[in-house]
Amino acid sequence: MATSSSSTIKEKVIHQVQRLIRANIDSHDRYQQCAAASEDSQIRQILLQLANERAGLANDLKNYVSWNGQEPVEEGTFGARVHRAWIRLRSRLNGSDLHVILAEADRGDAAIQKTYRKALELTEGDGLQAVLLSQVSCIQSGRSQLHEVWRALRDRG
Repeated sequence: MATSSSSTIKEKVIHQVQRLIRANIDSHDRYQQCAAASEDSQIRQILLQLANERAGLANDLKNYVSWNGQEPVEEGTFGARVHRAWIRLRSRLNGSDLHVILAEADRGDAAIQKTYRKALELTEGDGLQAVLLSQVSCIQSGRSQLHEVWRALRDRG
């Protein structure tokens, strides 16, 4: 009986980690899109750094899934692809307004933090929780950088 319930818990954790992988892939793609829309090389560099961080987070989680005998997901979500198309459309309608694009990236990061909270609940007392907490800290730091970019854009007028 104990094996069955611990197996079920492990399956739930793996499922949630797969969701985190998808969310990080989506976040990577969003930041890549934001970087491509930026004409400012300094802002573009920050956005590419954030994209690379998200790719690293996804890769770390893929390793966890593989170590547990499962096949990690390799793509983001369909909904995020649709959302990025919506961002492109809004960007064109707003004259490639970087503020609009950054707002969507921030909205995506707010959503990924919710996904992490759910995973943290499932991994209480598990060694994976420390990894997830470190990743949450990285995402929060990235959001702070994103907000700094916004302020810089606002201050330029």
